[in-house]
This record gives sequence, C-alpha cells and structure tokens, in this order.
Amino acid sequence: MQYIRRYNIKYAKPDMQLANPVVVGSGAIIANEKTILTAGMIKSLINASVSYVDVYETRESVVVRELADIQQHFLTTHGEIADSVKDIFQKARYFKTVPVEQMKELADGSIQSLVDTPGVLNHLQMIQDKDNYTFNHSVNVAVICGIVGKWLKHDNMTEIVMAGLMHDFGKTQIPLEILNKPGKLTEAEMQITQKHTILGWDMCRKDSRLGDSILAGIVEHHERLDGSGYPFGLAGDKISRFGRIVAVADLYDAMTSSRVYRQALTPFSVLKELFADMFGKLDPATCTLFIDNLKESLIGYSVLLSDGREAKVIHIDRNRQSKPVVETADGQYLELEGTNLEIIEVISS
Repeated sequence: MQYIRRYNIKYAKPDMQLANPVVVGSGAIIANEKTILTAGMIKSLINASVSYVDVYETRESVVVRELADIQQHFLTTHGEIADSVKDIFQKARYFKTVPVEQMKELADGSIQSLVDTPGVLNHLQMIQDKDNYTFNHSVNVAVICGIVGKWLKHDNMTEIVMAGLMHDFGKTQIPLEILNKPGKLTEAEMQITQKHTILGWDMCRKDSRLGDSILAGIVEHHERLDGSGYPFGLAGDKISRFGRIVAVADLYDAMTSSRVYRQALTPFSVLKELFADMFGKLDPATCTLFIDNLKESLIGYSVLLSDGREAKVIHIDRNRQSKPVVETADGQYLELEGTNLEIIEVISS
C-alpha cells in the first residue's frame, strides 16, 4: 500500500517518486506525477522556488522516516541541552553559583520531552561525544532518572530529573587537568575526583529550593549497598531512594559511553554487569525494573557477532543478558549461551 507524504523540498531525496505534479506560480507543470526525483532535479526545483513536493511512500518507509525524524529531533534537543549544561557548569566553576532556576527549567521542559520520546534508551546510545562527556553524561543521567521515575510512577518528576542532572555538579570544582586527563588517574587524583560528591552537595545545600531528595542523589550516587562506596561508606537502607536510583542511572550511562581511555560497552554487556551488581552493590528493585524494561527495548537490535556474522536479537533471558537468542542473516537461530560467540557491536536498533 502506498501513502502520500509532503516534504519540504530541502529534505527531498533522490529516488523519491512524485505523487502529484509540481506546479509553479505561473501554473506551469515542471514535473509530472510519478516522476522519479534525481539530485539534479531537486536542485532545479529549489532554484524554481518550489517549497514542497508530495511523494509516494510505502508504510514501511513512512515508519522508517518517522523514526529517523524522531531520532534527529532527540539528538538536536539533547545537543542544545548539553550546550546549556556546559555553559552552566563553566559559570559555576568560576563564580561558584548554583543556577537552580535554569536547571529546573531544563528539567521541566526539554529534558522531560526527551524522557517522553519513544525509544529514548536507544537514542541515548547515539550520544558518543568524548570531548563533552561530563555535560552529555549529566543530561543522560537526568533522562535515565526520568525514565525510571516514569516506570515507578513517581509523583515529583522534576525532583528525580534534577537529581540526575545535578549529580556531578561538584565536578565544577575539580581541577580541569584532572577532570580532562586522557589516561588513568593516579591514586591521589582519584581521591580528589571522588570529592565531587561532597563538593556538589556543599554548594547545593545552601539553596533552599533544592530539597533533601535532590541533595541525597548528589552526595550518595557513588554509595553501594555493601558499604564499599563513597563518600560516607553508607550501607543498606542508609542510602536514600534517590541515591539508589541515580547510582544505577550513573553507572549505566558511564558503561555505555565512550571515553578517551576506553570504548563503550554494548548494552548487553552492561545488562550483565547490572545483574551481577544488583546482588550486594546496587538496589535490587531499581536494577530489576531497569533490566526488565531495557531488555525489552533491545529485542530487534541488529548486532555483530565475534565470528563476523550479523544477526538480529529475538530473545533475552533475564539470567543471560549478554548471551541472547539471535537470528542470523541466513535465517539460522543461535542461542549464544553455551557458545564462545559474543556480541561485539550494536549495528542498529
């Protein structure tokens, strides 16, 4: 079945088929229905001041283009938010300010629009800017916290998104030569970096507009249930609800992001890590919720196997997240568990 879709001439592509004649202001037809567009023809239509064209599309191509449009809008909005966070963080570094209203405006507005975007976790995988890691990471963690908040039906989405957005605010007070160091940190540098939790909390606690839950997310997101975390070595239920949620969001994004000193892990490898850490280090309820929802979003992913074959993920068992059942390009079904095959790259979602 064919559909008709109108495109701004700037976004028309070669090989599209016109669904209606193209008529200029004088009434002359300069391209007939069913004409196949070429790059040269599109350029001529632009020069003739044509604003739009109607083209035929199949349902499948409509869906693909709509998904591409959604993803592009997501990436554009994400980039704009990250630029705003970069500006806020840079001003905080030099002026020691906490721009709560600006952060709240981002949390209530554009970040919430990202949270509500279909396929949001898939789109986040596209954000791989090593040079602006700190700012992108802050946005990503805010979005992931918002997603978890939606799954939990949390009654104050602004607070949970704010906790994610501001969790690394203390890094504005860490020396840039340490924060941007391309290699592994020394023990002394690591100790300085770990102070970002206390530094962020100390800056933000002076503003009464930031509640205890947000402050807890800032200072506790590196705490672990077994007491092995920092800065206080809190254990068990001494760690707040927001501290537990931000910890999972922070860890997931850190592992799936490329850094100067290492490549990103695949979501399948990260699922395995989260599953292992939910027994002792991370909050089991938050991890279970996150794993179950993420697992469903990964069905249908095209992946590259360690033997060079491409395959599509068709089933993921909760206990074997990094070893799903896949279908290869030649129609063969493979259960990766029990084989030496690994997923080494995600090709497309």
